[in-house]
Amino acid sequence: MIMRDVLLPDTKAEAWPELRERVSRRILSSLGDSFSVPPVQPVMGVAVEEYGVIRIPLRFSAFPGWDVFGSWVLPEDASTYTGNGVLCLHGTDQENAHRGNMRPDVKEHRAYAVELAKRGWVTLSVDQFGFGEAAGKRPLEEMFSWFYEAYPESSIDGVRLAIHRAALGLLADHPAVDADRLGCIGHSLGGRAALYLAALDERVSACVSSTGLSPNQSNVYRNPVTDQALSPQLNRHMMETGQTLFEYQELLALIAPRSLLLIEPWNDPCNPSIEAVFRCFEKARFAFELLEASSSLQMYCHGHGHDTPPALRSAGYRFLENACEHPQTEHSPN
Repeated sequence: MIMRDVLLPDTKAEAWPELRERVSRRILSSLGDSFSVPPVQPVMGVAVEEYGVIRIPLRFSAFPGWDVFGSWVLPEDASTYTGNGVLCLHGTDQENAHRGNMRPDVKEHRAYAVELAKRGWVTLSVDQFGFGEAAGKRPLEEMFSWFYEAYPESSIDGVRLAIHRAALGLLADHPAVDADRLGCIGHSLGGRAALYLAALDERVSACVSSTGLSPNQSNVYRNPVTDQALSPQLNRHMMETGQTLFEYQELLALIAPRSLLLIEPWNDPCNPSIEAVFRCFEKARFAFELLEASSSLQMYCHGHGHDTPPALRSAGYRFLENACEHPQTEHSPN
């Protein structure tokens, strides 16, 4: 498997903005027609005290026929607020959807929202398109068919990114959050979504992606033979040319010089090629080095399969905290 270079050996820092723009355009083209969510006016539910935190349900309209359901999870004691805000993105979980991020008795290793709120974070979790209350009991295939009938030139990846960007705007506007200290974290499908969000929205200061780095060339769950639903434009290009519009090392490079932690198992049945993951990391690191932000890119490799055990979650939370307290930007790489 050949992974193309993001940078040439003699690429200079002053060339990065133009190169970054070209890479960004290719990734965006894989999402189809631009999809945006109108200004969000959330409807708030009744606050509930549970698991030692405060949960406030919310919903907002993403586009005609689809409401997004989510929850704020906040510290019980307002004096513990740190100013940090984080968007928590759930994995493939039709039954729990975003609630899986806040139910440690049900999803012991996925309760990012509860665990981060107890550390003083303002957290927001929302259902990814196709999951949760709005989807009801309808299978994903039915939801995707319905979406593509209404928006044939867009993509599921595109609409999910638009919803997450709208949710990030809500997080940035929260009165207890410093808009310069925003993070995102996710597992599996949520880890992949976190990478897209961090790469394509520079409001994100730090990203932690667990089991989310799965290159287009190697992930058998997203190749054109098995699934054309997430991004038809990407798969069409692969079928016609034998090449991908982009590869994940380019997605990672767009995050530089901001902070990115990858938590990847070497024995993940859902992403069996750890070699491809390592190659993506190796190619992406040159962008971070170019911008003098080598320490902003880190990866933990483990043998716990498709999971994020307590020690690795704690390391991820510390990474987010350090990164949001000392954010890197395109204008201040040191």
